[in-house]
Amino acid sequence: MARAGLGEAWRCLFANDFDPLKARTYQANWGDDHFIPGDVWALQPKQLPGRADLAWASSPCQDFSLAGARAGLEGGRSSAFWGFWRLIEALAADGRAPRVLVIENVCGLLTMPEDPLGELQDALAAAGYGSMAVETLLAAEYGVPQLRKRIIVVANRHGLAIPYPRPLYAESDFVTVDEVIADLRELPQGAVPNHHWPEPRAAMQARISALSHGEPLFDTFKGGCRRLRPDRPAFTIMANNGQPHVHPHEHRFLSVREMARVQGFSDMFVFHGSIAAAQQQVGNAVPPPLARAVALALRPALAALQQADAERMRMAA
Repeated sequence: MARAGLGEAWRCLFANDFDPLKARTYQANWGDDHFIPGDVWALQPKQLPGRADLAWASSPCQDFSLAGARAGLEGGRSSAFWGFWRLIEALAADGRAPRVLVIENVCGLLTMPEDPLGELQDALAAAGYGSMAVETLLAAEYGVPQLRKRIIVVANRHGLAIPYPRPLYAESDFVTVDEVIADLRELPQGAVPNHHWPEPRAAMQARISALSHGEPLFDTFKGGCRRLRPDRPAFTIMANNGQPHVHPHEHRFLSVREMARVQGFSDMFVFHGSIAAAQQQVGNAVPPPLARAVALALRPALAALQQADAERMRMAA
């Protein structure tokens, strides 16, 4: 969490990802001293150092997305979540359970035919996390130039009221696309790190050139591949198989760097791999300003628990 711009407020003890390119990107930007790559199911509790105050899980969204198969918590992609959950249960059994859990996913989680949130709540309660809350947060309200909504589940073991961040931006003050990418306009590919975009064939290029602001490239898929409006936040950023949203002024797709800026990443953060691999990394990410807001909202409650622990230790001494 310190990597979301929180300074010394948080120190990351452990991180994991299965994808080698995502692992490479993480390690290149944040170091590898606390990162364990590979399948989460292969991890053992003894590999996790100490006791964490917070554990954050962002499992694959395809099993809940409106554009996916909607297989829910029993879907194949959800195996990663249950692998994470196996570690939480093991940590709870040996007295090292994180105080607070944060689970992020798409809004489709709320409209599943089954009840994944009920299933999740039962699992949380069984592991001692009896207090749980669910909120839908809009990234644009936290300084991200993007109309991205995400479900944030927060649970704790201490009966605490669940603090969520208050919106920082009113709609009239939302950061716009032009505010964050206008300086990259007309720069050639590679002029800055990750400023690369896919080059479409002639027929696709003609279709892109004809798009007006807000218009989708495909009638059958209106959630992605739209020409962005320059004076509004972007639609939800997604990789979309190498065809992300279209630049508001140029007749081309967004570059990886432009996508990253719209997600709230600093230019110092460099994505590794091909254009398509980097697009996927950007599109799957939690916007750093949103993660920061959630973490800062939780900080006072965790500080109070730490103070109570210190007081108990002082009295016992």
